[in-house]
Amino acid sequence: MSGKSPKFRSRRKSLAIAAAFLGGAFVLWVAVNTAASAYGGLGTHRNERRVQSSTTAHVLSCTRHGPISLDGAGYWWHCRATVPRAGGGTAETVLGPSVAYPSDVGHDITVQSDCDNNGGDCNYGNDNPQWLGGFIQIAGVIVYAGGAIAALISLGFLYDAVRGIKKPAESEQP
Repeated sequence: MSGKSPKFRSRRKSLAIAAAFLGGAFVLWVAVNTAASAYGGLGTHRNERRVQSSTTAHVLSCTRHGPISLDGAGYWWHCRATVPRAGGGTAETVLGPSVAYPSDVGHDITVQSDCDNNGGDCNYGNDNPQWLGGFIQIAGVIVYAGGAIAALISLGFLYDAVRGIKKPAESEQP
C-alpha cells in the first residue's frame, strides 16, 4: 500500500505538538501574571472580615524583576517600605508590582491597607476596583487549570516522542 496511515505520528511531530502545548500554557501563565501585576490592587476578600483603609507608606528601596519573572512579562518593581501599625509604631513590608516605583524612594505614598480585624496580617496595594481583582483571580484559576491540562497532554506527546510510535508491519495495515 502506498501512503502513510493517518493513525501514526513521527517523533518530531509528537515533540512539536508537546512543545506547542507547553508553549501555549507558558504564554497564558505569563499573561495572567502580567495582568495581576499591572492591577496592583488588593484583590477581593468576599468571605473574610477584613478592615480596609487608606494609609501612607514610606518607600525605602526598590528592586527590579524581569523581563520574565513570577510577576509576568516586563520589568516590575518590588519596593521595601515602612507602614504604620494599628497599635502604634511601624512595620516593614514589601509593596508588590504597580504600587511603588524607584521615583518614590524616600517619599511617602498613599496606599490601601487590607488588614485582619486585629490590625495584623496586612496587605498593601493601590485603590483599584475589587471587581477587577476578582475578575483577574477567576481568569487565573481558569488559565492555571487549562495550563495544567495542557502540561498533562504535552507529557503524553513527549512520552510518544521519546518512546517512539511503532508503525504496524505492511501485512497489518489495511
